[in-house]
Amino acid sequence: MVWSNVRHVLYGFLKAYTFLLVGGALISGGMLATPMYWHNTMISDLGVAFTKHLYLGLVAGFLIHETAHAIFMSVTMHSLQCIRIESTFARFSLHAVGSSTGRGIFLTAVGGPMSAALFGVLMHLTLPNFDLLGWYVIHLFNLLPLFGDGKAAIFGIRHWRSVVDLGK
Repeated sequence: MVWSNVRHVLYGFLKAYTFLLVGGALISGGMLATPMYWHNTMISDLGVAFTKHLYLGLVAGFLIHETAHAIFMSVTMHSLQCIRIESTFARFSLHAVGSSTGRGIFLTAVGGPMSAALFGVLMHLTLPNFDLLGWYVIHLFNLLPLFGDGKAAIFGIRHWRSVVDLGK
C-alpha cells in the first residue's frame, strides 16, 4: 500500500509539472549546447547551475516533501481509502480520504517539510559546496499556520487522541 501511494504521488507530480520539467530540460540543453557555437563557457556554467538548482533543488525538494507526506499517510492512517492530488500552477497538495487520529494528521503534516529539510542538511553535510541547502530548508516555512501543513499540524494537535474522518 505504501509503495502504491508513493507511485501514485510521483506520477501525479510528474503529470502536473511536465511543462516545468520539459521546459527546464529545453532551457538547460540550450544553455549547455550554446558554447559549442560561441565558444563561451560562461553560458554552459550558467546552464549547469540552472539545471542543478531546478532539478536537484526545486523539483527534488518538492518530490521528497510530497513523497514523505504519502509515506506518513500510508503508515499513520487507520483507514486510508485513497490519496487525492490537487495541483495548480503554483501548488501541489495531497488530501487523504479515510480516517486518522490527530497524532497521524500531525505526523503527516510535519513529516513532509521535516523530511525535505533533513535531506537538505544531510546533502549539505555530504556535499558542502553543492549550495542547495536553502531549497530544502525553505520547506520548513510550510509549517507556519498560514500554509496547509501548518494548519494540518495545529488540527492534529487539537484532535491528538480522537479519530477524525477526513472526508470523501
